[in-house]
Formats: sequence, C-alpha cells, structure tokens
Amino acid sequence: MSRWEQLRQRFSARGGQPALDALLAQADSTHSLPERVAWAEDLIAWVRRRTPEKSLRPLLQILERQPEARLRVAQTFRSLVHDTEALDLFADTGIPRRVAFSHEALAVS
Repeated sequence: MSRWEQLRQRFSARGGQPALDALLAQADSTHSLPERVAWAEDLIAWVRRRTPEKSLRPLLQILERQPEARLRVAQTFRSLVHDTEALDLFADTGIPRRVAFSHEALAVS
C-alpha cells in the first residue's frame, strides 16, 4: 500500500479523525521505531477523543473478533516495549540523565 493510500485510509473517518479499523490495519512490528511510536500515539489519541465506553469497548470487540488484528497490535506494542528504554522516556520528559540528585539539590540552594 502506498503512503498516499495509507494517509487517505488513516483519515477516512468523519472529521479528519483516523478510523479505528485503519489504525489497527497499520499495526506492524517490523516498521521503524518512529513509525511504531507514531502509530501508538495515533491509537492512544483515538481512544482519548472518546469516552471509555465509546472507545475501549469497540476497540476490544474488534480485537476479540479479529485474531490477526489482535496479534498485529500485540506484536507492535511488544516491539515498542522491547525497543525503548525508560531512561530515554525520562530524558525526553526533562528528568536529568547523568546529574546526581545531590548536585541538583546543591545547585538549588
């Protein structure tokens, strides 16, 4: 599938929001890390735009009825956990990587 087709499919739902089936179809553990992270962000954004009963229930029902989609989504999330480190997450959020707590505490006083 071409990139254009993926984009068109991704935003095929009303209001320019990605359709759930399109998001689930794009789950692929062999994609690059940035692509997998972007996919996970899109899926989480889709869930957050709705109330839990309007997002989690349909998501879980689709995954329950479609074992191949469930497997792709699980593999993609497993690959994300495997390929990322908590230290990088903390560094991205502004927690210092190599500076000791005592050094930070002394710098404040």
